Amino acid sequence: MNQDPNIVEASISLLRSLPDDIATMEEHTRLLIPDKDSKLRAFSEIFYNDIGEKSLFVNDDGYFIVHPSLDESLAQKLSLNRLGLRYAELQNLGPDMGQAPITTVKRTLQQYTNKQFLLEFLANAEDAKATEFTVAVNLTTVREENKLRVISPAMEYLCRLPSLVVHNNALFTSQDFDGICHTSVGGKEGRPDTIGEFGLGVVTMYHFTDVCVISSSSTRF
Repeated sequence: MNQDPNIVEASISLLRSLPDDIATMEEHTRLLIPDKDSKLRAFSEIFYNDIGEKSLFVNDDGYFIVHPSLDESLAQKLSLNRLGLRYAELQNLGPDMGQAPITTVKRTLQQYTNKQFLLEFLANAEDAKATEFTVAVNLTTVREENKLRVISPAMEYLCRLPSLVVHNNALFTSQDFDGICHTSVGGKEGRPDTIGEFGLGVVTMYHFTDVCVISSSSTRF
């Protein structure tokens, strides 16, 4: 398949020039559509991303996502398959944070120094009634030629980098996840018995990383 980025502009121009009733023609399923890597893919194996950043939470099991230059109007004209229909359960991935996540992180990091990181996570472990707390630096990396199973191809490179692991033996609940997603509230609102009453200290992890994964039992958030 052609990986030349110039193929995207040419192919999308050709797709736009097709008749408006192309979706009703049997031949339209034989179209080649550019994917996000600028490769041409068969109509049946490509999906229009109508769920935005939520696409990072799905596995690309045998399908490809269209190039971002292909907009909503053209996707409708071609009757492209949609990720939103394939993964309808993602419509309820979590509560609205109330403001852009990057804004939440920036404002919170101004209140917490990187030296508070371990104390905040230790306090979270105490509030969760954990009896074990461990911090480890994982220097193990995976070679480039080794194939990885990841939740998103865009995150594959992260699995080839060192990581910081913070562990306690308590369970992270759906309520805890909802608390993180509620801006400036956290999961400890109305719980004066906890050390981290407002639950914002967890954001100190962004002093050290741009991407985090919360794993509890068999669930990942």
